[in-house]
Amino acid sequence: MIISPSHRFVYVGIPRTASKSMNEWLMRHHGGIWYGGHHDYRPIPDGARSFLVFTTVRNPYDRAVSGYFGRHWGDRPRRTEDRVTVEPPTPAVMADLIERGRNEEEKFGSYRDFIEGAGVMLLLHYERLPECLLELPFADPATVRGFPHVLERGIRPAGRFEDFFDDRYEAYVWDTCRDDFRVGGYQRHDSGLPEKSPSCKWLEKEVPGHKLQVPGGVTTTLWEMAGQSRPLDESQMRICRDLFAAQARTHPVAGARERFLQASRRERFDRHFVRDHAAFAMERAGDGGSG
Repeated sequence: MIISPSHRFVYVGIPRTASKSMNEWLMRHHGGIWYGGHHDYRPIPDGARSFLVFTTVRNPYDRAVSGYFGRHWGDRPRRTEDRVTVEPPTPAVMADLIERGRNEEEKFGSYRDFIEGAGVMLLLHYERLPECLLELPFADPATVRGFPHVLERGIRPAGRFEDFFDDRYEAYVWDTCRDDFRVGGYQRHDSGLPEKSPSCKWLEKEVPGHKLQVPGGVTTTLWEMAGQSRPLDESQMRICRDLFAAQARTHPVAGARERFLQASRRERFDRHFVRDHAAFAMERAGDGGSG
């Protein structure tokens, strides 16, 4: 997931919904900081629970196509010349996909798993990217930066779901993803988004007019230090050492106090070190009781 202490948001990435591109956009332009794994959706640190939590959803048919043609880069650098052509599925391949899809470990997590597990407040529709980004409270229409396209290793041919998969596989996707269709507002036998559908969906009516509260105190300041793009200077490291020392004195968890004591004695460190300690403080005891 991506957390921004400066813009007060948490982004939870659902597989095959442009999550890599979203991660890059948020980290590059909106103070986003990597937290946990790529598709983690819990636990959100205590200090970020009052932030805006959002995700992106995609038509399950199109998501299935993306999943089939997608290939992992692994440790390879993303280079155009290293992309691979993926042949469309044969009937035998589709039968195998259906059989493997019955295995829980092979399934993509359902939208509801992410939404309820993370407490998502806002859904953005993949089909409305990049214009739906303007629905985000921290995105200024006058200055919003271009949305990147992270290079995929698998080459997807032109075409829609029905150009690659047969009726049996369509029935399988509908049966296994029926709740995802309902949550995202998608329709059976339509691999896009209905024309009159909104670009986003607020899941709680009070959220749009609700000013999200920001946790104050030590961990918030540490998050802000970690969220900046430039390296920490001597003055900022001194401030961080003072904040670590404050946590070492007041944190309610003994093990955390020792960890912060050691951090306060370090001569040099970078913003990643600060980020890890801010996240640790929020995970273990919110703001640690210090202001």
